[in-house]
Parts: sequence; C-alpha cells; structure tokens
Amino acid sequence: MSEARKNKLNKDSLNMILPWIMVIVFSLIILVMLEIHEKDKIKYEKYDYFLQYFIENYYALDQNQIDLLDSKDDFWISAVFNQVNENEDEMIKKYNRVISKELVEKNEEYHKLFSSNVQSKGIGDKIVYIKFDKFVENTFKDIENVLKNTKISQNLIIDLSNNIGGSVETANKVINLFTEKGQTLYYIEKRGEMHPVIDTDEHNIVFEEIQVITSNKTASAAEIMAISLKSNLSNVKIYGEKTTGKGIEVSSRKYHDGSMIAFVTGKLYGPNKEDYHMKGFEPDIKININYDTNNYNRVTEQESIRILNEILELSKD
Repeated sequence: MSEARKNKLNKDSLNMILPWIMVIVFSLIILVMLEIHEKDKIKYEKYDYFLQYFIENYYALDQNQIDLLDSKDDFWISAVFNQVNENEDEMIKKYNRVISKELVEKNEEYHKLFSSNVQSKGIGDKIVYIKFDKFVENTFKDIENVLKNTKISQNLIIDLSNNIGGSVETANKVINLFTEKGQTLYYIEKRGEMHPVIDTDEHNIVFEEIQVITSNKTASAAEIMAISLKSNLSNVKIYGEKTTGKGIEVSSRKYHDGSMIAFVTGKLYGPNKEDYHMKGFEPDIKININYDTNNYNRVTEQESIRILNEILELSKD
C-alpha cells in the first residue's frame, strides 16, 4: 500500500472518529456543568431557607451576619450559628447547627427505635391503656379511633415514658381530644413575644381519671402534652420520673446531598407560662424506672408492664 493511500486512510479514520470524540467531550462538559449547577442549587437552597427562617422566626440577624452569609456556604452558615449561640444556653446551642450526612443517617437510625404506632389495650372493664413513642402524622387519628371505639370512660392511662416528642402540631390535636374549647394548651415564644395556643375544638372525650406516665426520655411535644393535661384538667395525675426538659421548637431541612440544617424557631412554655426548658417537671407520684443502658436508655416493654402494674396497685389505695 502506497504512503499516500495510508495517509488518506488515516485521515478518513480520524474524520470518522473525531465527531464521536467531540460528542463524548461535550457530554462530559455538560455533566460537569450539571453537577456544578446542582451543587450551587443546593447551596442557594440552604442559604435561602436558613436566612428566611432566622429572620422571620425566632432569631433576627443583624446586617453583619447577613453580609457574612453572602457566600452561601456551609462554613459561613456555621459561623453565623456560632455567633447566634453566644447568647444561648447549652440545650439550645446543640440544635443550631449544620448536620453532616453521616450524623443525619445516625439520627435516623436512632429514631427508628421509637415506634410511631399507637399501642392500646383494655384492662378489665374500667381502664384503657395507650402508649406511643412519638408524635407523627398518623398519631392523632390512631388515638382518636381508639378512644372513640372504646366503651370505657372510667380511667385512661397514657404512657409517654418512651415518647421523644415529634410534631407539636400533632400534639395539639391529641391534647384537644381532652381539653375544652378556649383552654390554653401552652405558650410559644418567638422573637421575645409570647403567643398562647388555644383549644378551638368543640368536642372533647371525658374520663373520670387520667394517669400519665413520664420518664427522663419524655421530651418536647410529649412534655407539652403531659403538662397541658395536668394544668387544664383536675382529674389528671402524673406518675414516673422527671422529664427531659426540652422546651423548644426545632425546625430542620434535609437537602439532596444528605446534609441538614436545624435550628430553634421557638421556645415552649406550659399553660401557666411554666418554663420547663432544661429543667423538666416532676411527676405527682414518683416511680423509679429502670432503663435499658444497652439500648439508648429506653424503657423496655417488660419495664413498661412493671410500671403499669405498680400504678394499678397505687390506684387501689
């Protein structure tokens, strides 16, 4: 084969391959640009949400802090958190932060240990027992169905010993099942102003006695429920141990990269403006509770049964 023919074949081959090479390079450039765009989108999304809620809710940022956030970067968001936290107590500080993907996943695994199901049973013909570990979307309907379908009206036992809180809005609905229209359920403080949360429901379910079980795991929305029932109803007694003392409302936002920002948007108080944040509140009747130290200090099923039996014995007196 002549040298000229070889050169022509090489040139023809190159002309055939070159468009494909250009397509591949162009595709790679587009992929890189899309990845950069997605990262910028996440960064701006974090920034806008952070700024909106800090200005409109619990905190008001000054101009220097806003200027600091102009880079829209996790590092500077963390820097503003640090400045805000200079005037906050330890219990609030730990909620104002950027949370890594790894820690978010760890927290999600922890929350899976606490059931969102409402457990219920009748004890004899005079007692209804309900237990739930957190307030989620279905909690209200599940409890409402249990109470409306029971013929028992003498005694209700609400076990909040493993309840870590959850949706305050859902807790409102559950509390409304028992309180009367016009009663103050609790107060929430936002940017220095106290706002009462009022029962607006016309209907309520009445029991002769209501007993609430609390422990040092009882937190946040569960504490609000216990203290609201105790303050508003004369037939409520609390058994168990002192509660956690998490009297704050926390907002959070998870992003496409798996990370999250979380921060305090309000401070919670009891119906009589009781400040239980970092303090918790004591039960009417103390019952010593054994916690499972190998399982995040949860109250085991066996321990719940023991506590219930002790309350039933005390109720006989």
